[in-house]
Amino acid sequence: MSYAKVFYAVLAGVFVTLSLAPFHVWPLALLATALLFHVTSKAGAKQAFFYCFLFSLALFISGASWVYVSIHEFGYIAMPLAILLTLLFCVCLALINALAWLPFTLFCGAQPGVKDNESSHAIVLFAATGLFSEWLRGWIFSGFPWLYLGYSQTGGPLAGWAPIGGVYIASLLVYLTGAVLTSLFHVRLKGLRSRAKRPLLLAAVLTACCWVVGPLLLAIEWVKPQQSSKNVSLVQANISQHDKWRPEMLANTLALYNEMSAEEWPQSDLVVWPEAAVPREYHASANFFSRMHTLAASYSSTLVTGVPFRGATDSNSPVSNAAGAQAPGSEQGTAQVHNSVVALGNGQGVYHKQKLVPFGEYIPLESMLGPVMQMITLPLSSMGRGDKNQPALQVQDWHTLPLVCYEIVYPALAAKAARQSDFLLTLSNDAWFGRSIGPLQHLQMAQMRALENGRDLVRSTGSGVSAIIDHKGKTKTASEMFRAETLRGEIVSRQGQTPWTAGGYWLIPLLNLLLLGAIVAGRLRAQKRNE
Repeated sequence: MSYAKVFYAVLAGVFVTLSLAPFHVWPLALLATALLFHVTSKAGAKQAFFYCFLFSLALFISGASWVYVSIHEFGYIAMPLAILLTLLFCVCLALINALAWLPFTLFCGAQPGVKDNESSHAIVLFAATGLFSEWLRGWIFSGFPWLYLGYSQTGGPLAGWAPIGGVYIASLLVYLTGAVLTSLFHVRLKGLRSRAKRPLLLAAVLTACCWVVGPLLLAIEWVKPQQSSKNVSLVQANISQHDKWRPEMLANTLALYNEMSAEEWPQSDLVVWPEAAVPREYHASANFFSRMHTLAASYSSTLVTGVPFRGATDSNSPVSNAAGAQAPGSEQGTAQVHNSVVALGNGQGVYHKQKLVPFGEYIPLESMLGPVMQMITLPLSSMGRGDKNQPALQVQDWHTLPLVCYEIVYPALAAKAARQSDFLLTLSNDAWFGRSIGPLQHLQMAQMRALENGRDLVRSTGSGVSAIIDHKGKTKTASEMFRAETLRGEIVSRQGQTPWTAGGYWLIPLLNLLLLGAIVAGRLRAQKRNE
């Protein structure tokens, strides 16, 4: 085993993190994939698997270390144990990711009878397996669709491909480019005219064309703006996470949101408070919400806010439920509490979050770790999951199906929401992750969702970064982190669907199967011919 290759594999994982927010050095994504292809393409199957594991471990330790903050600072776990749990989390993710690379490590390692690992077959298999690893990571065990290579292209030359194939197609092209660059470096250009290297030259030309076409695709207007627009106000109260859930702070919290919103009602069609802005169950705060409903309605404005919600909903208007005193099933306190979003005033509806964040709303491996995990006492660590099919919220004459916090990182879920929405709306509380890189990574993924679906996106957070993003993924206005402020802006309703919104997500696993199947079959045939 080469120590240099071990170093390169680790460096590749770190480079991926540096290519993403908040660093935004997107060329490092190309260097990362080039290094990974270099260390794996000529290694044996076992060594290639090990290099992929090291790459993945370095990626998650450098890019997802913010999990430590929620465990230590808000789970009140001692530092050594919090570090151990974070490492365990990263090791599990790295192992899953390395296993997803098996199609490449098994069939493109240096095996008897398999020659010319810089061939176009190896390049395509590398890119297809990289794409497969990201798709699998976003699906298995409820998914962790974080740190995708394609996010490096949110503001890069390949951004124009996102409305067609989502972040996944951008990832595929980055993997493909890295492998092509490494292969060109290996042959040092002198053999490109030989027949054996013609497929490599063709792959290089096609890859270059994808980079040239990317900016041209970005200029295409896949969706049409409507005549109507709305003024939006995002209230960012910046309440300390340590104080937010203290019962004695509830009155101050409600008063602060009320005060910060007072000037917004006359000038805003929509006022948005962030995820769990009201830190008490909806039905326990019925009088407060009734007053806010009346206030917003008096200005023909809509208030959308996050709030814990116990039980099911039997009406499209949560205000009518609140007037009924208790939520269905809450009499004995047995109903699950949901992380929810409600619309009040000149709007109506309630939405329950479907995708829950690890260590924030549920504890991964809780059944395996047993009593140790019971020491974690996060306020929202046992939330219920919402139904997969929920109606959109009504915001005056518009509709939007909100995405709560972690849900915005799921490309398919956002596409499903976009099909029911005039604009995308996401509410988040990134204070769980402190002053880490997590909140800015989260913002970048929201930008990609706007770009993929051709929708303006409104992002309301408790402590930043709140933002209004246009349909091309560009941030129009954004708040500062850990500062109380109100963000104002204008959004436009857009109709129509990008190819991705219309169903492009299902092409990704199909493309994976076709590419992997064709290349693996070809490699097996080549081995048999050489035996």
